[in-house]
Amino acid sequence: MSTDRRPGGARRPRVRPGRALTRSSVRRGARRPAPEPEPSRLRRMVNSPLNWLLAVVLVVATTTFQDVLGSTLGALLPLDRVPDRVAPGEAIDVVTVRSEREIGTWMARDATVSEIDAALEDPYWPQELDLIDVGWGSWIITLEGRAQQQVRITDIVPELENGRCGEPLTGPLLLTAPEGGGPVVQLQVDIDQPNARLHGSTDTGEDTGPYFTGPTAQHVTLDRNESVAFRITAHADQGHCRWTYRVEYEVAGAAHTTRIDGPGGAPFEITAPRRDAADYPVVWFSPQGCGPGPEFSAERVRGTGEDYARALEEFGAPVGQPVSCPAHLRR
Repeated sequence: MSTDRRPGGARRPRVRPGRALTRSSVRRGARRPAPEPEPSRLRRMVNSPLNWLLAVVLVVATTTFQDVLGSTLGALLPLDRVPDRVAPGEAIDVVTVRSEREIGTWMARDATVSEIDAALEDPYWPQELDLIDVGWGSWIITLEGRAQQQVRITDIVPELENGRCGEPLTGPLLLTAPEGGGPVVQLQVDIDQPNARLHGSTDTGEDTGPYFTGPTAQHVTLDRNESVAFRITAHADQGHCRWTYRVEYEVAGAAHTTRIDGPGGAPFEITAPRRDAADYPVVWFSPQGCGPGPEFSAERVRGTGEDYARALEEFGAPVGQPVSCPAHLRR
């Protein structure tokens, strides 16, 4: 081993490159490990069970406060100023649309005489035949409010298919004389007149003027789950008409519309009577007054258009009026 000499002849050992360091030198030159970073404040909050409990309590308290606030606003503010939870286009539900078949004059479409005779044996015969109202017809329409706030119906407007009525139809007639009755809100419309609008009507059918428009305009309001029934009678003197109704209403201070179709989703339909009663090929008269004296006939009496014309002349009624059979056909 090579050595270095010290003064006075003393030698000292030479440190070769790569010689292992002593333990003390390692301790002196070693670096301390860097401390691990502390968890962030957000992580501490997320991992804390107490914070989770506080969050749940806060959500429950917020929901309760919103409900209480909504109820308070509903009591203090007008109903149509409170925001609605139901889509405005769904604020009105059409519950029922049905034809009144107790009284009136109807034309049977696409039915033979034998098929009509067979249907008349069933007390529910109006449901067995495809009937079109002649001259006038009545429908019961029931609407229900679905919004949390009040719905105000401002108008019901008929909209004609293709914008106009066609020529009156002809075919087999069935007549049933009136016996009375009346619904909640009675309306009527001359459907084949230009710009037809709904008018009010009394129990006896007297026209009381425009219902939703004009100087005496009215409106109908519906609270949530409240319903209203309309008995709408349409008249046609000139043509064959098919139509739906456009309902205009307001909710939460904004205007909206919805549509009412006829029974079964088809348009409402009516045809004006023929000018000459003799044009009808066959007529089934009302059973009222067709028996001996004033009694009902056990079955409907069938006659011709000429017989119908004679009956109308006998009773002084216009074409399309449901009348009992003429004297020469009474049993």
